[in-house]
Amino acid sequence: ISGIVVIEPEEIIYIEADGNYSRFFLTDGKSQVITSLLHKVEEQLRSRKFIRVSRSVIINASYLKRINTKQSECVLSWNKIEYRIRVSQERLRFLIEKVREM
Repeated sequence: ISGIVVIEPEEIIYIEADGNYSRFFLTDGKSQVITSLLHKVEEQLRSRKFIRVSRSVIINASYLKRINTKQSECVLSWNKIEYRIRVSQERLRFLIEKVREM
């Protein structure tokens, strides 16, 4: 499908880079591919609840349930489904600080 898709921020669990595209993982269990680089998507997300956790992933902190520092990952949860997301080592401290600020 091509055209315009309107996605409300609260529908986004996380966003993952997919080459020259960004894949949005949504609360309805589906994913939506957008023809935009992840850094362009990041510029459009003006909410503090969206946090870049690696070069290839932005999470919605509203769905953050755990940060596992030993495994360098965070766990997002929605509707009893867990999503394990790798967090880069340099972004791990940043993520913890951001969560504390919320």
